[in-house]
Amino acid sequence: MFGYVRPLRDELKVRDWENYRACYCGLCYTLRKRYGYWACMLVRYDATVLACALWQGEVGPTVKRHCPGNPLKRKCTCARSDALDRCADASVLLMVAKLQDEVVDGRRWKKWLAWLMLKLLWRARRKARRALPAVAERLDEMNHRLHALEAEQSRSLDATADTFAAVMAAVPPENQPQSRAWKQLCYHIGRWIYLMDACDDLDKDRREGNYNAVASRFELTDGQMPDEVKTQMAETAGASMAASAAAHALLADNGFSPVLLNVLYLGLPAMQQKVLFCPHPGECHEKEKM
Repeated sequence: MFGYVRPLRDELKVRDWENYRACYCGLCYTLRKRYGYWACMLVRYDATVLACALWQGEVGPTVKRHCPGNPLKRKCTCARSDALDRCADASVLLMVAKLQDEVVDGRRWKKWLAWLMLKLLWRARRKARRALPAVAERLDEMNHRLHALEAEQSRSLDATADTFAAVMAAVPPENQPQSRAWKQLCYHIGRWIYLMDACDDLDKDRREGNYNAVASRFELTDGQMPDEVKTQMAETAGASMAASAAAHALLADNGFSPVLLNVLYLGLPAMQQKVLFCPHPGECHEKEKM
């Protein structure tokens, strides 16, 4: 995942921020337990918010555990849950897909590094595919479709954004009372992530000669977005934000509802403003201290 989906910390109550941190650290712990210490590097804000959305009931009691980043410090973490397990498995699958894409499109040293990492991750990939077969199958389908769209230099934002959005929509469990709302929420957040990533990587993709959906759609060749393009992208991405908020309104409240409301109504608009109007493209979502 990419790190764009996060709450606006200044607008959260201390209790809700602590719950969000506990979920973040809980995801890190789950990755570590399921895949080993190396997997702690895969923890992302996007997956944490997804776990908050899939959480059922109250947050529950937290457990203090040693932090791999600072072994002398103990942090509060959420207890293991189905939501954290699913998001941990999805994080591995998405990382594998990103490395596979790097093998195809990356420069020489990045290509070989990605190939080496894929060889090292074969056991984790196999385990994650067994845990989430529907997500793995959808990811394979969408990767094939995306490569076809890239090969033809597709100018359709909807067709390309749907590839990542459909994978995100496959993460929630099936046959649950809230499955349909979960899928809609994840779909539109996934679509928004893809659009923001394309905008953020506009100049980088130009320099490396990679396909970029925004550049192709608006025929941009200099790695910069004119104001009218920024306005259109804000409207397109804004539609996904509105749809994700509408899907969330159909979900039952849980212990992370204040966090999710903050993300949908404050965090996403703030990040979109940064990505579209940041004076230094590609540097708009630096890591916060947890």
